[in-house]
Parts: sequence; structure tokens; C-alpha cells
Amino acid sequence: MLYIILNLIKLSFKIFQNKLYIMLIVQERAILRKRISEYIVKNPNTKNAQIVNHFVQEGYARQTVSDNIKRVNEGRAIMDQKRTGRPPKLTKAQFKSLKSLAKDKIGTSSASLAKKFKVHRTTIGRNLKKMNLLYYRRQKIPKYTAESAKKAKKRCRKLVNQIYNKKQIPILDDEKYFIFYGDNMPKNCGFYTDNRKSTPNSVKYKGKDKYPKKILVWIAISDFGMCSPVVRVTKS
Repeated sequence: MLYIILNLIKLSFKIFQNKLYIMLIVQERAILRKRISEYIVKNPNTKNAQIVNHFVQEGYARQTVSDNIKRVNEGRAIMDQKRTGRPPKLTKAQFKSLKSLAKDKIGTSSASLAKKFKVHRTTIGRNLKKMNLLYYRRQKIPKYTAESAKKAKKRCRKLVNQIYNKKQIPILDDEKYFIFYGDNMPKNCGFYTDNRKSTPNSVKYKGKDKYPKKILVWIAISDFGMCSPVVRVTKS
């Protein structure tokens, strides 16, 4: 099998060997132009076709050589000039304004910013990424007033002292309720249809019990380890 593959590779190379060209990077193109320029200086009476054939035999593409001969004859620079690329959608002033509008602000979105600057949403996202501004969801924490925050600190200190002084072991527990049906799952929230009126009611609507059946899962953790989970079915 390996012998057959090697023969196929050799055959393919023989067929396409006249079409194998060297792929040039920026520095290599500059070197090729310099060589062409030096070749023309040393051989001023040589025709362009002969110059092309000379460099094609070295493995360069015919069109590449022709384009570079034309460039040298026109007297253009051997080294490539810096390319400006696509102009930015936002000006420097708009770029700064975007940062001030987006950073540490609540209620901002790429859609609203795109509407304000009259550009596409992806343009806003690309510029925010340049500023290293990433989107994060707000985390839920207890809402404390100044007075309740002071009380919380005092009570936490009191609890810590009580645990360490009396050598007590803290026990952490938590519970979670799970419903029996999966209507609250993201993939069960919607449906596809070409005629909403003819869609069955079981698909169009999702029923909601006032007191649905749930499964209670309770668990506790301490220094001694984790207890076995307690699972109970609740009627309401």
C-alpha cells in the first residue's frame, strides 16, 4: 500500500512540476526585485521575455516575475511601502467616547452603542475588544444598607469568636427544589412553526401549576465530611 502511495506522489509531481512555484513573503519579494534590477543593469540589452524565462527556471511564477520587472522599469521602490489597510469605522474621538460610555456602566449593550454611533454591532464588539473591555454578568449579593453592613461585620466576628473559643464545629447546609417537568429549560422555552394558529395548544402554551410538585434535596457539610443527601417529594 505504501509503495502505491509513493508512486502516486511521484506521478503527481511529474505532472505538476511545471506548475510548482515559490510562495514569496514580503522580504523575499524585495530580494527578487533587487536581483531583477541587478540583472537588468548587468544585461541591458536582454529582453523582458528572456529575463522572465531566466527566473522562471529558478521556480518563480511567471506572472510574479513579469510584475516585478514592470515595477523595476517604472522606477518604483524595491521595498514595499507600509499598507494603510482598511480605514477604521470610528474616529479617535468616537473611540474615546465609546470607552467612556461602556466602561463600568449599567444598561449599556452593543446594540444600543451601535445605534448611537451608527455602525454595526460587530464594529462595537471589535473596538471594545481592542480596549480589553469584556462583558460580565452582574453577580447577585445581599443588598446591605450602611447600618446592616456594620451589623453583619459584628455578628460575623462574634460567630467566629464563639466557634474558636468554645471549639465548636460549624455545619453548613442548603436545600434546593427541583420540579418534575422541564418547561423551564432553555431549549423547551420556544418552538418553530410556519403557522402559529394551527400549532397545537400543548406546544403553544406551557401550563403552570399554582403549587407544582417538587423534589427537595438537602445536604450538610462540616469538618467531618458531607452527609448523605436527603431527598423528599413535596406536594406543594
